[in-house]
Amino acid sequence: MVLIAKALGQSRERTMGLLSGYVGNPAITAYANSRVTDSRVNNGYSTLFALAILVKIVCIQLIVGL
Repeated sequence: MVLIAKALGQSRERTMGLLSGYVGNPAITAYANSRVTDSRVNNGYSTLFALAILVKIVCIQLIVGL
């Protein structure tokens, strides 16, 4: 994820937020917010969290349906 974010030109702060949103772990967001005071961390988290939850739900439904 870090390499993809770097290739897309995302900042380190937003990448940390995206990572924490993808895994659904707000502890990563809290750590990143303690290291830097930047809203991009929270923006990255909120951007990917909802999408990651929906993808996980769909994947589980596909696995159970097989």
